[in-house]
Amino acid sequence: MQRRGPAGGSWIPTLIVRKKAVIHVSLCETHRRQRTLFIAGGWLLALAAIASFIVAGIQESGVWVLPGLVLLVTGIALGMTKGVLVAARRIDDQFIHLRGCCPEFLQPLPPWPR
Repeated sequence: MQRRGPAGGSWIPTLIVRKKAVIHVSLCETHRRQRTLFIAGGWLLALAAIASFIVAGIQESGVWVLPGLVLLVTGIALGMTKGVLVAARRIDDQFIHLRGCCPEFLQPLPPWPR
């Protein structure tokens, strides 16, 4: 049996034929500030994790490793979940289907067949 690359070697064609779209999302000042704080918080947690790993190395003790891992995972999760505004669910030739829009944003738009 021949071994192939990641995911059966299907990632190269996926990268070649994938579709991209550029969208511009407007934010009110409150949500822009909230998003900025979440992203900054994620980075600060990740930096605190690195500092924890450095302290663990200097003290030659594993006591700081577990808190560092918790900080790192929490920082990454915070940045990835709260920093993303909208994401593409599907892109076809005419439309981009987004997820992450709140009902208040969608209310003034005409109904869309599902």
